[in-house]
Amino acid sequence: MGIGNPLVCVIILNWNGLNDTIECIESVENCAYNNFKITIVDNCSSGDQAYELKKAFPSHDVLLCQQNYGYTGGNNAGIIYTRRKYNPDYVLVLNNDTVVDPSFINYMIETFSDKKEAGIVGSMVYYYGSNQMIQSAGGRVNMTGEPYHVGNMKTDEGQYNYEYEIDYVMGSAMMISKDVIDRIGLFDDSFFCYWDETDLCFRAREAGYSVVISPHSIIWHKNSTPVTYGDLTKRKQPPKNIVTYYYNRNRIMFVRKHGSKLQYLVFSVRFVVKSVIVLLFYVIYYNSMGSVLSYLKGTADGVRYDISATKVNDYEWIEL
Repeated sequence: MGIGNPLVCVIILNWNGLNDTIECIESVENCAYNNFKITIVDNCSSGDQAYELKKAFPSHDVLLCQQNYGYTGGNNAGIIYTRRKYNPDYVLVLNNDTVVDPSFINYMIETFSDKKEAGIVGSMVYYYGSNQMIQSAGGRVNMTGEPYHVGNMKTDEGQYNYEYEIDYVMGSAMMISKDVIDRIGLFDDSFFCYWDETDLCFRAREAGYSVVISPHSIIWHKNSTPVTYGDLTKRKQPPKNIVTYYYNRNRIMFVRKHGSKLQYLVFSVRFVVKSVIVLLFYVIYYNSMGSVLSYLKGTADGVRYDISATKVNDYEWIEL
């Protein structure tokens, strides 16, 4: 590992989000840290977005995936590529719909230096367009398998101004050490999207690493639409069917994979009761049978999905 100035590879995944991706990359280019590389992974977007990104940023690596591999596979492709080409000390997975503070990498590196046991470090995430309105100061998973973001919708008044361990960090900005990847591997492609960063953080913790928030490492995140079922009444329309399917399936898979028998039992009882309410809500409030079917299919697949091993697919890409 580099001493004092470790190499960081920033991976930014694009899927039909050209303008957001450009704004994100431009903000990263203004970072104060002086030893990082940017790799842009296009997850088989429509049109020529990958080529437009290469034209806009010719000095950065741009990969064009041959199909949409999801959040897990697209980032895995970028991690595999950067480890082969650069062998970085840290990989920084960064959502394309974020804008970063110029010192956010510096503070993450500082946290790794302070917390020797840290394997994954996350940023303080503010809502895009706000000054200090917190979207996430890290995540917790409660006894019933429900996730929640610490500090959500609170103004940052310094109450989190210390480095602290957390259950998981948002995948919008997570720095992963080389040691963690060597030991536990990549994102689990079984998840495809949703709960994938939570799974990776729990696997790191189960391997003896800590997951830590770096409170002065700040990003602003645009995609703040909630997908949790407690927020359904706040929506004019139900979540997209694909979101309903993956979120429901993956939370069941996650609890089966990481929860104790007691946690799974408590989760299952609460899940059955809550599912009746949610399904009635889909039918009565939204009149959406598509949501009902997606929810039920996600439930069935989550219960029967093989979680015995981390799944990593083969990826094909073109380097532009």
